Amino acid sequence: MRSTSLAAVAAAAAVLAAGAAGSASGASTIKKCGELKVGGFGGAPPPGVPAGAKPHLEALRYKGTVSCATTKSVMQKVENTSVGTKPKSPPGWKCAFKSGVGYYCKKGPNEIGDGVIYTLDGKQVGPQPKAP
Repeated sequence: MRSTSLAAVAAAAAVLAAGAAGSASGASTIKKCGELKVGGFGGAPPPGVPAGAKPHLEALRYKGTVSCATTKSVMQKVENTSVGTKPKSPPGWKCAFKSGVGYYCKKGPNEIGDGVIYTLDGKQVGPQPKAP
């Protein structure tokens, strides 16, 4: 009888731990909306990126209901018109640069941005994009 109780407690603890880990990461809320066109990348890749991995810039939706088409369009405009860490905000959007994240824009409840994704042999590798 006692072993059944311990097994039930262990199973419940495992479910709670898995749920807490998933919600703490926040990664599940980030929606990838497509690759952005940029001139190139400089510098070495971050730790954890295997040799031969290729970087690309991805439009990301962190919060809200804005479509991926709008997310990609807004972030492409930001990339095309910004200079260094000084983004030019498209009409209606308020954009900033956040170190370790990239360009980040807000409009009402919608929060979007961009992040570098590394791929190797068609699979994403290395660090995941972070929400601001």
